[in-house]
Amino acid sequence: MLVVTSGHCTYVNNNYAKKILVTFPNQGTVTAFAKDLYASPEYIATGNPDFDYGLILLAGNSDDGFGWTSIIQDSELDARLVTNCGYPGDKPRAILWITGGPIHSFTPKRIYYMNDTAGGQSGSPVYTWCGGYWTVLGVHSYWLSQLSG
Repeated sequence: MLVVTSGHCTYVNNNYAKKILVTFPNQGTVTAFAKDLYASPEYIATGNPDFDYGLILLAGNSDDGFGWTSIIQDSELDARLVTNCGYPGDKPRAILWITGGPIHSFTPKRIYYMNDTAGGQSGSPVYTWCGGYWTVLGVHSYWLSQLSG
C-alpha cells in the first residue's frame, strides 16, 4: 500500500527519516523505515515547495483510502469545496480533525484554500467529492499565510 504525503515528512534535514509512524483512525499505527520512504528528486535537490511530495510504502494491502478515481480538470477547480483531515499539532494528540472550504486559487502545481489548518497536518489529503467518489486533489503542506507573507 502507498501513502501519499509531503516530501518534508519523508525527507528531513537532508536525509530520509529513520522511521515514520502512520496512524489509521480506529486501526492502530504502522511503522515505516527509511528504506520505505520516497521524496521527489526535485524536492531533495532544491527544497522547492512546488515539488514537496513523498510516498510511504507500507506492507500489505488495504481497502481503505481513496485509490485512483478520477482526474479533475482545472476548469472544475475554481471555488470547488475541498476537505482536509489530519492531526493538527495545536489540538489534543491522536484526534483526527476535519475541515473544509472552497479553493481560493490555484496554479499548475499548487492549490490554495482557506481551510483551518495548523502545523502537524502536513502530508494529509486535500480531497473533494467528484463523480460519486472522494478524490484526492493534493497534499497539504503549507499555510497560505506562510506562502503569501
